[in-house]
Amino acid sequence: MNGQINRLKTLISNNNFSFDNVFTFLSGSKSNGKSFILYRYAGSLSKLKNVLIVETNINELKYITDIEIIDSFNNFDRFRYPQKGNAFLFKVSENNLNNLEFFENILFKVNNEFEGFFDVILINTISGVDKIFSLYFRKSQKCFLISKTDPISIVDTYAVIKILVNNNFLNDIQVIFNKVNSQSEFLEAADNLKKAVSHFLKRDINILCSIPTNPIGEEIIDNFVEDFTLLSSY
Repeated sequence: MNGQINRLKTLISNNNFSFDNVFTFLSGSKSNGKSFILYRYAGSLSKLKNVLIVETNINELKYITDIEIIDSFNNFDRFRYPQKGNAFLFKVSENNLNNLEFFENILFKVNNEFEGFFDVILINTISGVDKIFSLYFRKSQKCFLISKTDPISIVDTYAVIKILVNNNFLNDIQVIFNKVNSQSEFLEAADNLKKAVSHFLKRDINILCSIPTNPIGEEIIDNFVEDFTLLSSY
């Protein structure tokens, strides 16, 4: 048993090792709607699955409803939740925001002591290019980048992608454009971003979808499916 635990810890510490069920949400700019989308996405997934949100945002968020707060995994009783369909929140303290060992210990507990209980782990990072810490995306199977279509947001999103590439993140980079006013606006922004990333960074990215500014956008977010295949209407 100790040998298996040590092997898992070694794997987690490996820079190239990632978990299939860990997704990180990133944004190069504030007010792009990243947290709003993440929590609605978690709510949609938690209808059938156990979802854990690892929150690194130190500000008070307003999107937390019908969610169980986990203060410490040492005291967490998984047997209180015999059926799937629950959302949980673990908030990383400000002192541990850039503590790689602390974060790896969380992943170790979740994927060893609570193996099979948490189906999806969503990591909500602090917005801003200067706030992108590699420890929060290096273990992720996918990184979701939330961006708007204005030039400043596009530049910030490109800067985040450059950080991922420079840190040898080899898994999926997926972009969601939020607060979009028209289909032509979305297509132009997506084309410009993909061309820049391909030309300068020699990397492919996936443009998943766009979310309109109008009320249809909120309806789309509320009904997100796991692979974000729902497309927007204008």
